[in-house]
Amino acid sequence: VDKNIVDKIASSAQVMDTIVKSLDDRVLDRISEFINTMFENGCLTHSDYLRHLSQLVLSIGQHGEAVIVGRGAQFILDPRYTLRVRLIAPLEHRIEQLAMENNWTLEQATLEIEAIDLHRVAYCNHHFKKDVTQPCHYDLIVNYAAMHHELCAEIIIQAFIGKFGRTR
Repeated sequence: VDKNIVDKIASSAQVMDTIVKSLDDRVLDRISEFINTMFENGCLTHSDYLRHLSQLVLSIGQHGEAVIVGRGAQFILDPRYTLRVRLIAPLEHRIEQLAMENNWTLEQATLEIEAIDLHRVAYCNHHFKKDVTQPCHYDLIVNYAAMHHELCAEIIIQAFIGKFGRTR
């Protein structure tokens, strides 16, 4: 479950998904939130967004058998019943991969990766008051540049079995 979470929050909150996406893609300061709340009828505030996001992630977690990508799910779901995985890779690898996937220059990819990294840190700091880069927030950290993707997946599966004693 990844980008379609935004659509589900928009549906649940009964607001346009562009509003939800704008909240998801950047961290508004308190003044902007106050102004938006006061002047835009039906605007989704950060607290509304976080409430709907949490409800959706918790619902998905209750049903199980799901992989939730991002959105601070590691801070929403109970770690006793969740395998919290962080995928990492050296900066150079990530830049080269993004440049190749999008036919970008290394400079374009570098700017995008830097923006993504800043956004992730700011997002979790703003919504959850947590540093997403701290290893203690994860059960497993996998460097996907160090091995084949199939091996990374197998390591994650084995970690799940090790933690929960079952494949499902």
